[in-house]
Amino acid sequence: DALNHDWNDGEVTTEPTCTEKGVKTYTCQRCGETYTEEVDPLDHDYVGEVTEPTCTERGYTTYTCSRCGDSYVDPDSYVDALNHDWNDGEVTTEPTCTEKGVKTYTCQRCGETYTEEVDPLDHDYVGEVTEPTCTERGYTTYTCSRCGDSYVDDYTDALRHDYVGEVTEPTCTERGYTTYTCSRCGDSYVDDYTDALNHDWDDGVVTREPTEKEEGERTYTCRRCGATYTEPIEKLPSSELVLHSSTGDVTGNAIEITAPYSRRGRIATTLTASEEGVTYTSSNPKLLQVDQNGNVTFARMCIFCHSATITAKTADGKTATCKVNLSLKWWHYILWVLLGSFWF
Repeated sequence: DALNHDWNDGEVTTEPTCTEKGVKTYTCQRCGETYTEEVDPLDHDYVGEVTEPTCTERGYTTYTCSRCGDSYVDPDSYVDALNHDWNDGEVTTEPTCTEKGVKTYTCQRCGETYTEEVDPLDHDYVGEVTEPTCTERGYTTYTCSRCGDSYVDDYTDALRHDYVGEVTEPTCTERGYTTYTCSRCGDSYVDDYTDALNHDWDDGVVTREPTEKEEGERTYTCRRCGATYTEPIEKLPSSELVLHSSTGDVTGNAIEITAPYSRRGRIATTLTASEEGVTYTSSNPKLLQVDQNGNVTFARMCIFCHSATITAKTADGKTATCKVNLSLKWWHYILWVLLGSFWF
């Protein structure tokens, strides 16, 4: 008899898929003959994956085949969106007195945001009063405590000056007047002048007695202000005889002068006595002569004697002297030699 085929266990030669059949091939181990059989499809091996709902999207489950990747969403798996979970909001742009601000709300799940306007704050005015003065109106300055905006209102009239008079009495040399000073601001002006009183001098007191050589002094004092002024008191009459020379401001009872030589008969100096009725004499009449009017004249030139003393004497015996020195120049010697005493 024929041996028949000795089939092996078979080998899958075409793998089945989830949706397609496969092929299994059997081979005779003696002759190599083969035959095939179909292998059933594997069917899908779905694995579910949940997509959670968000604030704006529904949740669902996606089933995906682990072998071929085929997938579908189970319509019965849908769950509603969660909606946003908004916080209490945060002011992101502060409002001002005149401008709106912005408040931002944030979803605590997804971070989505939306904004709303915040109303302006309006001004918060605080008043500060400036009091009126004597010359300026008062007013109130209203200043916003937030933004510093300000305006002025509520004016009040100026107070005007409240002058109080203070009298300054006149003195001997200064006029009197009234000073009007404002009791509020200190402004002042002067008016209502009165004439100075002038000094009220007393009869005077001798504050320095006069002598024969110096004048005295009488001091007058004002009875009101104490001011003083002085007047001189004439010197006392001299008890001595005093001479005065015309050739210079030289006086005394024993004076000395110098005069240049000149021609015979010319006046060297004129003496004046402090008393009348004096007589004059010369100690050297050959050189200098003197008349009773006090005129001292040249008599002649002598190169060996250059001076003479003139004496004045009163009837009661008072005397005064004046020594006259004659100055000699070089040409006097030449003339004396050439001409002798006849030229002089």
